[in-house]
Amino acid sequence: KLRKEWVPRLIEGCREFGIDNFLVSGWGDGASEASQFCILPGLYRVAKMAKNEEIGDAKDFEEVAGMSLDDFDKIDSLGCLDPNVDYNHKHNTLPFTHLYMDLLQDPMMETALDKYPHLYMEAVKKLNTISSNKEFGYMFDAMAKLGKVDSILCVLGRDIRKAYEKGETLHPYILKLQEAQKLLDEFITSHEYQWHKENKSFGYEKECQRLGGLKERMRYVEGRLKLYSDSKIDKIEELEEKHLPKIMYGKEIDPDDLKGNLYRYLVSAGLLNDY
Repeated sequence: KLRKEWVPRLIEGCREFGIDNFLVSGWGDGASEASQFCILPGLYRVAKMAKNEEIGDAKDFEEVAGMSLDDFDKIDSLGCLDPNVDYNHKHNTLPFTHLYMDLLQDPMMETALDKYPHLYMEAVKKLNTISSNKEFGYMFDAMAKLGKVDSILCVLGRDIRKAYEKGETLHPYILKLQEAQKLLDEFITSHEYQWHKENKSFGYEKECQRLGGLKERMRYVEGRLKLYSDSKIDKIEELEEKHLPKIMYGKEIDPDDLKGNLYRYLVSAGLLNDY
């Protein structure tokens, strides 16, 4: 991640040592699901710094992108959810984490904060204002649909566990899960369109496996909740176990500075290292 304060120093170093050209690239590892074009605002700002030009009203960006720089910045609305948090020094992967973290084992339960459902829907509103853009609206549409799914999933596992431990009915969470499955289908349709608009088909098989696995897991969890609610099973084994706090990179999780972009850490409390 290229932080804002690094860029001027890197450019100044190039000038000092007579380096006329340098390469700024975007890497797909850990977030290859993202649009190739979501980093355009960052590339534009680096180019302006390299030329010693003020950004100003960024009309030249708008001429190319078909929207203002401020509007294009909204593509990161899901990654910068909380307006009270300075994300410049943070590496936030909440949208990915909340999509894939397991609903029964929930190894990332520390990220299930009450503020997130509302913040996701506020982000969705921002994204929807740009989704009709002719050139890049499809990116904002995909992110808005992801935000809707995450607005439910971000606290659903935590709430299921709490209700189960208190002996409360699980029916409201079954309904929430059914709603989330419908929204997930809408996101998958939009995400698939985005992928094939920008990429060849190679690589999308991973998306099919991940998102298809998520759909199957949601179907399975719904079935287990129904069986328990109908007294056809006497317990849900995953929820009988005590939740253990997740340790990542040697420290406890900070939900606003989350580096949880590794699929294998989200979908199971067990190990997926061999898969």
